[in-house]
Amino acid sequence: MFDIGWTELLLLAVLILLVMGPRELPIMLRTLGRYVGNFRTMAFNFRRQLDIMHLDENDPPHHHDDKPEN
Repeated sequence: MFDIGWTELLLLAVLILLVMGPRELPIMLRTLGRYVGNFRTMAFNFRRQLDIMHLDENDPPHHHDDKPEN
């Protein structure tokens, strides 16, 4: 997708470690993990609501008659 190799990822990790420092890195990663988790939950709920709306549109209308069919 982004065409990033393992060397670019390693360089990025080293740069982040140098900029953030070893003490701040776990806090930053924990916060990032929470944001990613929240985003995934929101995306799942959004997708579920779209599926429910799609199913509601495709269902035939239900007519309830007072008379039972014989």
